[in-house]
Amino acid sequence: MNNNTTVSPIDAVIIIFVIHWIMFIPSYIFQTEKFYDLTGSITYLSSMTYLLMSNSELLESSSPSAYVAYLCVMIWTLRLGIFLFLRVLRDGEDKRFRKILPSFSQLFMTWNLSATWVVIQTLPLMVVLTGGVFESGIWTWVHTLGLTLWLFGFIFQVVADNQKQNLK
Repeated sequence: MNNNTTVSPIDAVIIIFVIHWIMFIPSYIFQTEKFYDLTGSITYLSSMTYLLMSNSELLESSSPSAYVAYLCVMIWTLRLGIFLFLRVLRDGEDKRFRKILPSFSQLFMTWNLSATWVVIQTLPLMVVLTGGVFESGIWTWVHTLGLTLWLFGFIFQVVADNQKQNLK
């Protein structure tokens, strides 16, 4: 197991919540949800990039698995974040926020739930980027299976999003 003390998953959790809290402020002041989903993507990108770049042991290792896992999360979050951001710009609003926006407490809770969602979704990558899972450096059939499942899920979501958008 890795004894890397320079980086911790707690660092990523703090980054995720602080970014969400900062973005809550203009969301409440200007009564807009337009940057809600984009903020989720920004927190995925910034917190996981921070963990990757702060882990000197990982950066010096020759293990491809951590880098592939990182890239998979970054590709997914960029695609989904951009898709959702463009959708809210096109539609003008996210109807789910109509009753939430005027209420400080409900909107703040919603932003905190988004931050919690990002934390839960990034936990596996946090473990990979901070926990020494990358030490072997050997690509195995398990990695290939995981990458294949990821690719299937990614394609499935892209197709589903496009079909749903075309039905509107």
